[in-house]
Amino acid sequence: MLRQRQPRVKDKKHKGYVAQLPCVICGTVGVHVAHVRYPDAEERASHTGMAQKPDDWRVVPLCPRHHLHGPEAQHSMGEEEFWQENGINPYTLAKALFAAKGDVPFMVQLVLKARTLFPARYISLI
Repeated sequence: MLRQRQPRVKDKKHKGYVAQLPCVICGTVGVHVAHVRYPDAEERASHTGMAQKPDDWRVVPLCPRHHLHGPEAQHSMGEEEFWQENGINPYTLAKALFAAKGDVPFMVQLVLKARTLFPARYISLI
């Protein structure tokens, strides 16, 4: 039997709040609302294909340079490597932002302290 994917959970209000935040990497204002796509069993986040977007709780603020453009961009190097190199667990950050939905000043503080509050889980390749 073919298993159907659950419908995507959409939340335009939350994405609007995230759009008001600074870039989680450099603090620049004027961000893209970037979906975190890679799978993570510990966070119960399944893989999404290129034509699919994940649920809207899986969003973080990234400036255009860190999202799409340049060699250090998330889309240039691959998501897992990008987040590992920047020392942030995007899933725990995204969950905290979603839980704080609407409290933009608090959300800003979460973003500015993301490396400390939401450190990446480093995976050994040995």
